[in-house]
Amino acid sequence: MQTIETQQSYAFEGLDGSGKTTIIAMLVEDLEALGLRVAVNSSPGKTWTGHVLKECMAHIEPNKKNELFTYDIRRTERTIPHTVNMVLWDRHLDSVVVSNGDDANEEVAKYAEGIVRPHIVIYLDISPDISWERESKNTDHPLDTDWLRAKHRRYHELMIDDATPDARSGGKFVIFDASKPLEKVYASVRDYFLKEAGPLIEKNKAMYELLLETPGIIQFLLDNPFEVKPDVYLPMFVNLKNTWSIPDVRNMIVQNLAQLVDEDIDWIIGLESGGSYYAVALANMLGKPVSLLRKNVKEHGNNNYLVGEAPPVGSKVVLVDDVYATGQSASRALEQLALNRCRCSLVTIFSYSNDKEIQDRLGISGTALTYFKGILHRAKEKGLLN
Repeated sequence: MQTIETQQSYAFEGLDGSGKTTIIAMLVEDLEALGLRVAVNSSPGKTWTGHVLKECMAHIEPNKKNELFTYDIRRTERTIPHTVNMVLWDRHLDSVVVSNGDDANEEVAKYAEGIVRPHIVIYLDISPDISWERESKNTDHPLDTDWLRAKHRRYHELMIDDATPDARSGGKFVIFDASKPLEKVYASVRDYFLKEAGPLIEKNKAMYELLLETPGIIQFLLDNPFEVKPDVYLPMFVNLKNTWSIPDVRNMIVQNLAQLVDEDIDWIIGLESGGSYYAVALANMLGKPVSLLRKNVKEHGNNNYLVGEAPPVGSKVVLVDDVYATGQSASRALEQLALNRCRCSLVTIFSYSNDKEIQDRLGISGTALTYFKGILHRAKEKGLLN
């Protein structure tokens, strides 16, 4: 199982207008198409301290601002799922150091203890004049040029000064000339990341090829999508129940699913019907109790949705499904488990949505072994789609 210390982590740094946020968004699109699970964080983040910093930045004294920034980064780190392959930061500690004065290095170092530093710092290099020019096109209040020059100087001092590494992000700087047109800058960044992520991409490739090459699992319906619910159409039919009869395939799926599950879970629940087999197989592998959740309540007996015992109140539960399409099955399961105040997460073999979309839809963390974007990418590589 990955931890935050072993995940590949990259911080994007650079002056305002260097293209950090735009390039990260483009990169996530391409990496997810290759089957990688990518988490994007920013500083300030989405914590309450991040909100305070965004709303009250001009009114916070420098020392307190440094403390809040480092606290915000530490809090944001705790939200990163262990299931992601790669973490991208839109600014990290280096940004705190260069933005808050020449004395910030020592102050930030004091507060930064325990923060896991990105392995690599991607520095998008532009001059203060280019930064001012680009930002002045986007705002009526362009940044002060003296402040931009000071920030630019501090960035370059960090890149050459090994005497004060404690307050830095800690990773090796990789510098890209961001004064070029965005398309050229992104092409260089993308090439770098494809090389960096090569082993991960190859590892994930096996799972995608397994689904594409096993007969009866993937059926493309691009010219005639099927309606999964009113006004919601899917361009591909995924039948993972066909894997049940193929021992080698189902064993590989179970082994890979196990890597997505937290070690400290209390209970596994399979969602009818596609998640039923894999929930039981996963429970056997991990030595955990298991129950199954019906789509409809049983009309006789105990009138229960659950097959088996209910998890104890407050249990940490992982829901297992084969395909995540609209989220209806998982939403129904969460409604049934709400009375037990269970802390739930979701793992699935295939998903049409990425992890962030799953979390936004369900309000819990969710992840998959394979994704729609990845299937399309691999299918095009293999000549199955034009």
